[in-house]
Amino acid sequence: MDFPTEIIEYIYSFLSFSDKLRATEVSLRWRAIFETIIFKKLLLNINQEIVTSKNESLSTIIQCIARTERAYQHITIANVDFKKLDRSTEIQFNVFFTNIGFSVKELTLKNCHFTTEKLYQIASTVKQIQTINFDCCNVDYDANLVPGIRPVLDNLKTIGLHDTMDENHVIDLLGNCNSPNIELSINDSYIEDKMKIITEYGDRIKYLSCKVYHTFTIQTLLNRSDLKLRTLQLQRKPLGGLYIRPLDAQFKHQDNLRELRLDPPISISMLVEISKSLVSLEFLSVEVDTIGSMLKESITWLNLKMLHLSVRMEINEIFEQMEFTKLEELELHTEEMIGMLLQNVYKKCRMLKRIGLSALSLAYCNRILGSINMHLPKLEAIDIQCSSRTTFVPLFDSIKSLEQLTSITICFCNAITDQTIMHINIPFLRSFSITGNRKISRTGLQRLFDNCPRIKTLTVRDCTRLSDEAVKIISTQVQLEYLDINESPEITINSIRYIMDNLIHLRELKIDNCKRILTLWRSAPQFIQNIHSLRRYYNTYPEFFYYHLSDEPVDDKFTDDNRDFYDYEDLASEESEDSLFEEYVRYKEQIEQDDPNEEQMDNRNNAEIIVLSDDD
Repeated sequence: MDFPTEIIEYIYSFLSFSDKLRATEVSLRWRAIFETIIFKKLLLNINQEIVTSKNESLSTIIQCIARTERAYQHITIANVDFKKLDRSTEIQFNVFFTNIGFSVKELTLKNCHFTTEKLYQIASTVKQIQTINFDCCNVDYDANLVPGIRPVLDNLKTIGLHDTMDENHVIDLLGNCNSPNIELSINDSYIEDKMKIITEYGDRIKYLSCKVYHTFTIQTLLNRSDLKLRTLQLQRKPLGGLYIRPLDAQFKHQDNLRELRLDPPISISMLVEISKSLVSLEFLSVEVDTIGSMLKESITWLNLKMLHLSVRMEINEIFEQMEFTKLEELELHTEEMIGMLLQNVYKKCRMLKRIGLSALSLAYCNRILGSINMHLPKLEAIDIQCSSRTTFVPLFDSIKSLEQLTSITICFCNAITDQTIMHINIPFLRSFSITGNRKISRTGLQRLFDNCPRIKTLTVRDCTRLSDEAVKIISTQVQLEYLDINESPEITINSIRYIMDNLIHLRELKIDNCKRILTLWRSAPQFIQNIHSLRRYYNTYPEFFYYHLSDEPVDDKFTDDNRDFYDYEDLASEESEDSLFEEYVRYKEQIEQDDPNEEQMDNRNNAEIIVLSDDD
C-alpha cells in the first residue's frame, strides 16, 4: 500500500535508531524520506585537535563525511591550518565542500589559518550560505588570487568578524556579495584595521562588541553619524580602565539601537539618560552602582521588552521608580531579595512571560512567591538561582494553574529534595533544569516524570546523587529531545547504553566532565563527533557499553524519611572512610604497644561512641 509521506514519517517516529537505518534499505522513496528527517537539521563540528587526540587522521574523517549525501545546514571548522595541510587532506576538504556545500546555510571558521584564495574556493562552493562567522582566525593575502574576482553569494546576509586578524581581506572578498550586514568585535589589538572597516562600511555594521581599555576609543566610534547600530555590547577587560560615564552624550547618536549590553557598572543618573536617549531600546542588560547616589525621578521604558538588572543593594528603590509598557522578560540579580520587590514586580509587569530571580537569599520571598499565579498569569518560564535553604514549596504549588508555563530552571537550591520536587505538578511542562543540587535522586526524578510527562528538554547538571539507576529512569521518557547530565561523577558508561536503547527522539546529549565515563571512554577505538555518530558506534560496538556495577549496600541515612534533614555536603567518600579506618587501626596498635596508663584506659573503656572526623 502506498501511504502518504506524512503517515510514513509518523510511523517512522516510533522506530528505534537501528530500525530507522534498516528502513532506509526498503526502497528509494523510504530512504529519501528517512534521511531527510535524520539529517535535515544536523550540525557538523570538525575540530582538528579532537581528531588528533583520538589518534585519527583528519583526511580519513573528512573523506568519510564527504562520501555521505547528508544535508548539513550548520558547519563549524575549528583549529585547522589550511596552509599546512598535506595534499591528500586538502583534496578531501575540496571534495567535502563540493559535495555538501549546496545545503550549508551557516559556516563558522574558528581559530583557523587560511589564505584569501582558499577562502574564495570555500565561498564558491557554499552558494546558499546566509551567515559566515570568523572567530579568532588568521587570513593571509594571496597574490595568486585574481584582483577584483568575487564569489557569487546571492543569499549572504551576515558576516561575523570576531577577533580575526587581517579582517580587511575578508571584507574585500565578501563585503560586496549581496551587501551583507557586518557583526564586528573590537579589542585593543589591530584597532587601526577595525577603524578602517568602520570608516568604509559603517552603514552596514549592525552589531558591535567592544572590549577595550580606553573610553576614548568608544567615544570616537559612537560619535560617527554613519554608524547606525542595532546591537552594542561594551565589555571591560580585567583591571581595565573603561568608564561609561563620559559616554552619556554619545548614546544620543545611536537612536536606532535595539539591544544594549553594558558590562561596566553605571550610575543611576546614566540609567536615566539611557531611558531618555534610547527610546527604541528593546533589550537592556546593565549593572547599576548605587553607592553615593539616589534615584530622584521616575524612569519610563516605552519599548523595552527584556531587562536584565543587577544591583548589589537597594534594588527595590530603583525598580520602584521604573514604569514599563511592553516588558516581557525580567531578570533581577541582587544579594538579598525582599518581598516588597516582588510586589512591585507583580504590580508593574503583569505581561511578563519570563522571570529570573538570582540572589543569595530568597527566604523573605517564599510566601509572596506562592501568589505568582494570580499576578503573572502569562508566565512561560521561571529561572531561580539561590543558595539559601528555601524549599519553594509555595511557588511549586501556585504555578500548577499557569497554563502557559513550559520551562523551569533551578540553580544551587540545595533545600529542594525528593519530597519537595513532588510539588511540581505541571502536565504541560516542556523543559526542566536543575543544577548544583546534592539531594535529588532517582526517587525525585521518578516523581517529577509522573507529574510532568511531557518534558522534552532535561538538564540535571552537577547533581552528585545522579547514578546509573537515575539515568535508567530518565531513559524511560522516550519523548526527550535534549539531555544534559554534565558533571555527574557517579554515572558510568551503562548510562549511555540506557539512553541509546530508549531515547529514540534524542537530538543532543551532553555528558562532559563525568569522571567514570571519561575513564572508560579513553579506550574507545573510534572518533565520536555528535549524537548521530554515537548511535552508529553503539550499533557497531554494543559490547563496549556494558560495564559491571557492583551491588553496593544502601545506607540507612539515604532513606526517604530522613533525607530532608541530612547534610549531604558533609558526606565522606568511601575512600576517605577506608583511610580513616586504617588510620584508626594503626593508632590502636600503637596505643597497645605504648602500654597506656590506667586513667587513659578507663576513659577509653567507658566511651560509648567513638567519632572519627576528617575535618580540615
